[in-house]
Amino acid sequence: MVKFCSDDKYPLINLQAGDYDFNVKGRSNYGQWSDVQTFSFAVKPAPWKTWIAFLLYGFALICVFYWLLYLYKRKLLYELEITKQQNQKHRLQYLEYATYLKSRIEWTASISNKMEARSDAVSYTHLRAHETLRYL
Repeated sequence: MVKFCSDDKYPLINLQAGDYDFNVKGRSNYGQWSDVQTFSFAVKPAPWKTWIAFLLYGFALICVFYWLLYLYKRKLLYELEITKQQNQKHRLQYLEYATYLKSRIEWTASISNKMEARSDAVSYTHLRAHETLRYL
């Protein structure tokens, strides 16, 4: 593509990365054309499109992945600890309730034994009184 320009500057914008040859031919004030001059130049890729940038992107992605994995592991350990504490709390409540029931059963047994002892004493006294009345 040939473009004529009266200015001594020619903008080259939006070029992709790569090697280019710029061919220039000039004209004097008297209308004489010069020979074609070739200027070679290279356009480097944008910094965010270099291999170093892609390496850093990959490293950042791996770091984010491991960070998320670390957070998930911490969450699981926290939930496990909470579950352990709840289980221990339930065990303590169960033991307290079992101890309470044991004490109630022992109390009931002791009352029952006392009543049985009284019952025996009363019936023995009743029998003696009955025997005494019989002989009268």
